[in-house]
Amino acid sequence: GICLKKIETKKCWTHSDCPPHLRCTNGFCGDSAYFKALQDRPCEEDELCEQLLTGEMCCFDLSAADQWKSGQSGWQKRCCNNPSGSPVIRPDTDISHNQIKKLDKGISYLAPYFLDFVVCEGLSYQMMLRLSSCLPYTTTTTTTDRTNQLHHTASAHYVAMDSGVMLGVTGYMWYTWYAK
Repeated sequence: GICLKKIETKKCWTHSDCPPHLRCTNGFCGDSAYFKALQDRPCEEDELCEQLLTGEMCCFDLSAADQWKSGQSGWQKRCCNNPSGSPVIRPDTDISHNQIKKLDKGISYLAPYFLDFVVCEGLSYQMMLRLSSCLPYTTTTTTTDRTNQLHHTASAHYVAMDSGVMLGVTGYMWYTWYAK
């Protein structure tokens, strides 16, 4: 068995149910180290992330270059909160040329499932420009209009954007449900 402080036996449903130095960990207020261990676990479905309060969604983890492998089964997934709404944990911005090549190759393997779109849209625009697999989702025009300085795809892709998003989501759902 293990010894717990009385406060660590308190039931919780959100992190705010616990004192500031503790996190809601598997239904109990617990040490942040235990919560961090839960966050680092691989995931398969968004629901588990939500239940464990480790993130809003199960995301492709692009943050660790040493874990990038070829093919769809080589991509690690972990829980995350991504403000862009894309299920992606972004890589560092200062990755090497060899790491860029490896990441680009990995993204190209996702194209048959339309997941390259999902992954590319979750990256920073600057990172997308460095990856040939993401170039179809970028624009090369510049303008002084402040609204166009936000990340978005080229206007030529807007016509196909709805079907691209639908295909991307469908591919992601298929990958999540059937390609385990």
